[in-house]
Amino acid sequence: QEGKSPILEGQLGYTDVTKSETKEDGSVVVLEATIKVYMGEIEEMHQLIMNDDNPKECLSISEKQIENVHTIKENNLSVFEMAIGTFGHEIGHINNKNAELVKEEDAGKNFGKYGSEFLPQIIENRILNDLAKKKKK
Repeated sequence: QEGKSPILEGQLGYTDVTKSETKEDGSVVVLEATIKVYMGEIEEMHQLIMNDDNPKECLSISEKQIENVHTIKENNLSVFEMAIGTFGHEIGHINNKNAELVKEEDAGKNFGKYGSEFLPQIIENRILNDLAKKKKK
């Protein structure tokens, strides 16, 4: 999607689980979801990463996101490649277990760094690393 997130400034993507069901054992099954990738936000973030000597200092981000910033900058990944990583991250949110974590977080439970962003950040990290390796060939 072109433009910026209407939800949160700086948000690169968003997953909306539009249909799910909760089983008797409390597990969540995702039946339908919509993923949005905000290219305007990605372009701005990419510019910040590429033009700042130490972009990590400007951002309030997790350890995996710091690795991603390093991978993007050191391997000169493009805006499009960054968007592919963001899309993979958002796909991680439609995992049934991730949907359960989101539901519990929405109810006030705190999982620390192992919350609903943990797996999506790992997925994004792997995608960006794979793209960087391909670029070096």
